[in-house]
Amino acid sequence: DLDMARQMLQRAYDVSHADVLRIDMATLLPQVFTSQAHLDTTRRNMHAAIDALLLLASSLHVENPEATKLATLHSHSCPALHFTAPHIALGVGTLFEFDKTFRRLRIGFMSKFFVPNHAHGMLLRGVLAHLNRQLFHVTLVVVPDPQQPVDAAMAAAADAVKVLSMHLAHSQQVRIANVDYFISADAMESSPDPAVESHYSEQVWTIYMCPQSVYKLVPQFDRVLFEILRQDPQGHVVLLEARYPQWTRQLRTRLQQTINSTEMWNRVHFRPRVGGSDAFLKLLSVADVVLHPFPFGGSKTSADALLLGLPLVAMKTPFLRSRMAYSFYLHMDMLDCVASTEDEYIAIALRLGTDAVYRSDVRANMLSRAVRRSIHTTALRAAAENASSSAVATKVTLNLSTPHQAFYKGVQVDLVQVPGLVGEYGVTAGHTPIISQLKPGVIAVHEERDKVVKKFFTAGGFAFTHADSTTDIAAVELIKVEDIDASAAEAGVQKYKQALEQAADGTPEKVEAQIAYETHLALVAALASA
Repeated sequence: DLDMARQMLQRAYDVSHADVLRIDMATLLPQVFTSQAHLDTTRRNMHAAIDALLLLASSLHVENPEATKLATLHSHSCPALHFTAPHIALGVGTLFEFDKTFRRLRIGFMSKFFVPNHAHGMLLRGVLAHLNRQLFHVTLVVVPDPQQPVDAAMAAAADAVKVLSMHLAHSQQVRIANVDYFISADAMESSPDPAVESHYSEQVWTIYMCPQSVYKLVPQFDRVLFEILRQDPQGHVVLLEARYPQWTRQLRTRLQQTINSTEMWNRVHFRPRVGGSDAFLKLLSVADVVLHPFPFGGSKTSADALLLGLPLVAMKTPFLRSRMAYSFYLHMDMLDCVASTEDEYIAIALRLGTDAVYRSDVRANMLSRAVRRSIHTTALRAAAENASSSAVATKVTLNLSTPHQAFYKGVQVDLVQVPGLVGEYGVTAGHTPIISQLKPGVIAVHEERDKVVKKFFTAGGFAFTHADSTTDIAAVELIKVEDIDASAAEAGVQKYKQALEQAADGTPEKVEAQIAYETHLALVAALASA
């Protein structure tokens, strides 16, 4: 309730006179806009409110886009934002000298979203994995969230940053003068020139899914959904519910103004949000066509759809926030599903939805190109090279290793039980392709059913199951369960519990103690279940 929120902020300001509350009121925005006119009016009002605060802060009117205006306002309100570390002030040339301690350039990544299953962190994993460690010393600067644990695979101690940098997961530049570079990719930016389904069976319905947060579904996109429903009588549109029921109701109300036919509205479905990457992939896999909205699209959602071989309709726009899917397709050298206009977008979606043979061909083409031109080296390795083959795997091909030892290499097994972060699961032949982060727990390998089971304890890692039933598990460390020292595990629980209680909130020591405590708890649990 924006009105109530505004009243509460005003009441808080009347008591505290904290300037930050005035900024909060000026930038208070709805999650769902009722119409394009509502969006335009809201933007004008926000500009006016920011301008008024700028006049108070600096006696200066700034004729710049809203990002620059907001950055200017924050800069005047909080001078500490202009802080420059002394070693940077020495000069630009010194930034690229080797660090005397590490003999490498120091690079830092900072976010509050380095938590399990968050798109920002998951998009960064490949960057962290492939930065040349002979040249760079990489530091992860974690902004702690008491409600979510830090991703164990990404956690690291905080360190100084020589060049402040935003990552492409943030699709809007902050325009603060101290930020020297914005890291993006050529395919995600507009030109600087200003001038298979493996088998097919008929279906009664075609599912067009747009699994994005409601704030990305702006009024401009409503016409796309209307035309798809109007021109495909067998088409059903699936959207996700918002985090709060009121936001969902607001989106429903707005959509019904455009989709004003009862028959068509009955083919619009809202599904509950799902938690965790594995559950989301299962939901996504039921779609026939995935719709990448504009002018604000998705990043990880696009990669997930392409991982599953699902046709993803994308629009080529001038803005990074909607060019993620386009950049993936460009990397694959495949632009069949990329539109340049709204009408072309609708036409592509309808052809994919109504022509099953064409859709199957597109899927096969996507999967084959994903093999040759991996969208993400850790996420889409060897994505179903045999998608068109009629042969069906009868075993799981297991590769299980740590950085220093291979426990299984191309071994045929019947079943692998995996401690996924969002739940334990078993992998058998024909399992749906899946990517899963591992939590501390036991990996159980059944080389043959009802025979001896080999159990390994892992502190964490990643599991990748591909379309040909190959399963790659990369673990930080592996210990045979029978080799675990029970007394040492129990002593570790007590040691790190005490360290966790003593460490100050928000410190690296707190993070390290939390990880160690959870790992030793899992060690004890592994022994109990052995």
